[in-house]
Amino acid sequence: MRLPSFLVLTTCATVALSSGCSRSHYRLRADRDSYTILHQKTDCAPWQPENDFTVYPRPDSRLYNNPVVDCPTLPNPSPQLYEYELPPIPDRDPERFRPQAATGRPANERQPEAHSEPIDDGDVRLLPEPEPETDTPEGTQGLGKWPRPQIQMVAFHQPPNPKPDLSTGNGQLNTADGQRSQADESTSESLPVPKKTQRSQTKAEIPIEYWNSVPRECLSRMLEFNSIREEYLLTFGEAPIEDLIDDSPRLALEDIIDLAHLNSRDLQSQKETLYSVALALTLERFQYQLKPSVGGNRTAANYRHNRVAGITDDTLSVPTGLQLDRMLWTGGDILARFSNSVILTFNGPQGFAADVGSDLFFDISQSILQRDILLESLTQAERDVIYQARDYARFRKQLFVDLATQYYALIRQFRQIEINTQNYFTLVREFRQTTEEYHGGFAPRFQLDQIEQQVINGRRQLLSS
Repeated sequence: MRLPSFLVLTTCATVALSSGCSRSHYRLRADRDSYTILHQKTDCAPWQPENDFTVYPRPDSRLYNNPVVDCPTLPNPSPQLYEYELPPIPDRDPERFRPQAATGRPANERQPEAHSEPIDDGDVRLLPEPEPETDTPEGTQGLGKWPRPQIQMVAFHQPPNPKPDLSTGNGQLNTADGQRSQADESTSESLPVPKKTQRSQTKAEIPIEYWNSVPRECLSRMLEFNSIREEYLLTFGEAPIEDLIDDSPRLALEDIIDLAHLNSRDLQSQKETLYSVALALTLERFQYQLKPSVGGNRTAANYRHNRVAGITDDTLSVPTGLQLDRMLWTGGDILARFSNSVILTFNGPQGFAADVGSDLFFDISQSILQRDILLESLTQAERDVIYQARDYARFRKQLFVDLATQYYALIRQFRQIEINTQNYFTLVREFRQTTEEYHGGFAPRFQLDQIEQQVINGRRQLLSS
């Protein structure tokens, strides 16, 4: 019989311990109340946070250090600056910023074939739809009678329009001031047509010593541009080796914004402040809800054994009390208390006796003067949520402006490298040409020295950029 009794006691203890609220319960309850407050105060407002607002960092963020939220531990004190790996960067469509067609349809949407005419180079021109024949009163013009403009979708690089065919059918061409003779036409046809030549054939190659005078770190930045790679190919006869090409990931502005939202400590601090302010408002609102009082809720079991003059008196009393209170919006307080007492007497003078008593008490108090003072803390908590939500929205906008400013400043500096490189190469070619002219007696010495000084300055600007 001892084993079943032990199992019953163990089961009762387990149920009693597991029935209480855990840390996860209170944390999730606080999250739900705080997010509800933020939704109520910022819904459809200019300062509304993002839809996926959360105070917890994402697992791929460098701010994420502990998967156990309810029982956190101390972070690793060792340096982890270079251990963070960037999350996968999505592929960006380079044509995402291309303006849409005038019809308002997406650029990738296919137009109806019944009203389209294929053109060379992948262009599509939309033909005007047939005009409906509607009867309109005399002296008025219906909407269907107005000529509709022709809408044309073109590619990013539109080829030049071919010359119009002005032939009249008899071998002659029509001009603005008369007809052109066939002899003029034959003369124009006999003129030589220039052929397209590669740009590399019209440029002189840059000597190898000028490439070697540039540090390797600067050379990697220079070879980011196709025009500089063409210069490298013209000089060395082969493409740059992989060691000279920087393999760092390329980030678009959208990627920078996403990474900043993911890893910004200042933004995380703003989120936590907004969450704390909303949580403080839930505490103020809790004061105006019906809740158990701090004291007055208890139950007990008191057993007393007395023996006087040979008479044994055994008494068992079970006092129970329950007290609730609530603060009214008008500044009043309501207090309700219920108490119950059960007294059982065994072996008393009258034998077994039972005494059961219950009390119900209500207390209502209402402040007549200075009622606004009681609501001041709640009013201030309501305003703090709005103020902090505005600060958070302003911080996000300012963060975007700062990142965009830095991004375009970096783009300008990056493009300046190509400009300075082309300027340096141009000065090198001019210096070589002036050197030949000087040796041939066609240029003075001071002109050669000036160009040499310009080459040195151009190289200095290239290295500083």
